[in-house]
Amino acid sequence: MKEYTPKQIKKLEANPYTLKVTKNKLYFTIKFKEDFWINYQAGNAPRKILSDLGYDLEYFGQKQIDSIEYYGYTLTKSDTDVYKSTFKELSKVLNNKPIDNTEYAKLISKLFIIDLYTLDNKLSSTDIGGLEFLHKDLRDNFKDNMGATLYKYVESNLDGKRKQELPIVKEVTISDVFETKYTYNKKEYNAYLVTANWTYEKDLGYQTSAKLTVINDNDILYIVKGN
Repeated sequence: MKEYTPKQIKKLEANPYTLKVTKNKLYFTIKFKEDFWINYQAGNAPRKILSDLGYDLEYFGQKQIDSIEYYGYTLTKSDTDVYKSTFKELSKVLNNKPIDNTEYAKLISKLFIIDLYTLDNKLSSTDIGGLEFLHKDLRDNFKDNMGATLYKYVESNLDGKRKQELPIVKEVTISDVFETKYTYNKKEYNAYLVTANWTYEKDLGYQTSAKLTVINDNDILYIVKGN
C-alpha cells in the first residue's frame, strides 16, 4: 500500500469511523467493525461497504480492502516479514468455520507482540504498535502508557533519515494457552491466558516474555491484560 499524503490523512481523520491514521497505517473504531460486519453479513462487498461508510476507495489497495472485513486487522508495506507471515496464518484461521479460538488467541498474541515491540518500523514515539488487538476501552490509556515508557525515546523518522538502532522482533513462541473465564468491566467472558516468549534480530535489552489475557467479546478476541 502506498503511503497516505497529508491531505489524505486529514480526510481519513475526519471520518468518524477512523480511530487513528499514520503515514502508512489506518486503524478503525469498534463501531466501524460492528457496522462493517452487519453489512458484510448482508452480502455487501468490502469495497461497497467502505464507500458507504464514507471512505474514498482510491486510498485503498485491493489487498488492503480484502484484509479488513469484520475484524479490522490490516497489513501495510512497513510491517515486517514475520508479521506478514503470521498475519497470513491468522487469515486462514479466521476463514475456517468454526474458528479455532485457541489458534486465534495464539496468533493475535503473536501479532500484538511483533507490532508492539518492533520499534524499528515506527515513525515516531506516538506511532504505537498493537493497538488493533486491544479491547477498545484500553487503547487510549495503553497508548499514553507506551508513549511514556517503551516508545518514549523513539526518534522521529518522518524524513526517513533516522539513525537510531531500535528492536525488531524475530520470532514469537507460544509456550502455553490456558482456557479460562475472566471478568472484565464487571462482565464474565470466555478467555485465554497466553504465555509467550520472543527473540529479536539483535538483543538490545528489551522485554522477551509475557502472559497475555485474551477475552472473547462477541466472537472477536481482544487482549485485555499483560504482564
